Amino acid sequence: YYNRLKKISDVRLIHPLADSHELIEQSEVVTTITGTAGLEGVLYQKPTVVFGEVNYDMMDMSYKCNNIQDLSETIFTAIYEHTHSEKELHQYLTAVFENSISLDNSLFYHTDKDTDDDADKILSLIAEYI
Repeated sequence: YYNRLKKISDVRLIHPLADSHELIEQSEVVTTITGTAGLEGVLYQKPTVVFGEVNYDMMDMSYKCNNIQDLSETIFTAIYEHTHSEKELHQYLTAVFENSISLDNSLFYHTDKDTDDDADKILSLIAEYI
């Protein structure tokens, strides 16, 4: 699979431990299926093309590509028609923080005997929030 990818012109495989922030800073556009690299791209004021369902695609700074036939046009639009909006980004981040709850991370690292108790704790926290 990777050998086939390497044969495609203009395709470079990047080491999985490469600094994603440096890659994004040097990019013209960021593409992702559903990863956080897309949101990081928006934060770095880069046009971002997403292929899956992400909550940040509600911002005009993110461009949704629903099928491969539209990819070239979507990337072209993202690069040449992109405008970054600090106001829109601020509204998105505010909504995320206002609609988030704080959880004790230790609830997610448990042994089998703790599962029911931890699930009850998580459900109680969510119920309190709702």
